[in-house]
Amino acid sequence: MRGALILDFDGTLCVGDAPVREYARHAFTNVPDGAARLSRLDDFLAHGAGLDAARDGYQAVAALAREAEVPRAALQEAFQRSRADIASWIGEVRAPEGMRELLAELDHVSRILITNSPAGGLDQVIEGLGLSDVLDQVVTDARKPEGMSAALDRAGVLASGHALASLGDIWENDHAEIQARGGVTFLIDRHRRGDGAPTRRAATAEELYPAIRDWADALSM
Repeated sequence: MRGALILDFDGTLCVGDAPVREYARHAFTNVPDGAARLSRLDDFLAHGAGLDAARDGYQAVAALAREAEVPRAALQEAFQRSRADIASWIGEVRAPEGMRELLAELDHVSRILITNSPAGGLDQVIEGLGLSDVLDQVVTDARKPEGMSAALDRAGVLASGHALASLGDIWENDHAEIQARGGVTFLIDRHRRGDGAPTRRAATAEELYPAIRDWADALSM
């Protein structure tokens, strides 16, 4: 049985907070207390504290921007500018240790990246992470969580039940739809918030590798 492993990007395949900080820098450039908001973001990234509704750095930036009444259009522009300025942060991100080797082993599984990131520059980042040849498909601008079902359809994912699995760091975005389809969910819970009801959870992707291998091996039996 050929399965499908749905992968998130930021915080999952791409580890490091430099892209988030670049996004925040653009978002708060014209905000009077921008420096204080950047400091609060750093606290959140370090400890997961202070912005209870946020589940990752991007949601934290959005929450801080709402507090400062940054227009939504300006926030979207800040995100696009941060992605266009890849050279400023690409050297400060990495794939989780052993991720390339893990995905290479799973060549009997469809390895599909579904991300909210825009397409522009993403290939460059994926190549820099050394993952270009271990991904079968890349779906961008997914608009998760609402767009996850449509993104799976765009990728032609027919797997369901045990043949379908997900690896990501936000329960609602990366796993809720997979669970609804009866799939197996591997949640990276960086700040140990206890969200959702994943099949397996751990603070890092690396801790989930044995469970992912067990899932993939079972598909070959």
